[in-house]
Amino acid sequence: MIALKANQPTLYTTLEQLHRSSPALSVVQTLDTSHNRQVHREVWAYAAPLALQVLWPGLETLLWVERWGCRNDEPFHEQMGYISDLNLAADEFMSHIQQHWTIENRLHWVRDVTLEEDEARPGGHAPTCWAILNCFLLSIIRQLGYRTIPQGIRCLANQVEKVYRILCQGFSLDK
Repeated sequence: MIALKANQPTLYTTLEQLHRSSPALSVVQTLDTSHNRQVHREVWAYAAPLALQVLWPGLETLLWVERWGCRNDEPFHEQMGYISDLNLAADEFMSHIQQHWTIENRLHWVRDVTLEEDEARPGGHAPTCWAILNCFLLSIIRQLGYRTIPQGIRCLANQVEKVYRILCQGFSLDK
């Protein structure tokens, strides 16, 4: 499953038109009221038109996804398109989409926002080295069971001996 981006405007426009004018093979809607938010999600699954299957070998399904609701008392509405080589019902795709966002929120968002990986770093090998160290840090914090990444960073900051013991002895040490 691949999310459609602005670099594929023809494919996205085709999906958008398909969504407006054709009945979906299947549709599913969910409501999530956890984490101080209310999020409605709806997924429509469409069979890929033959013309697109020629251009995209293996393409089976086009998906239209809408999310709307309130996060932190702020309303939002998002629309997204996906393509897939799988032939599944909308509810099965819903779980795949949510798994994708779990990865995005648990890893990429943390790396971008909390660890500021997108900020400019010196050239050469420094960005790669920082990315490796950040992944290592996330692994340690999660293995030690800290509730949040910032909490783990605060608890391990300036604790060189403790980090060294973790590296040498494994993750069985008390926090």
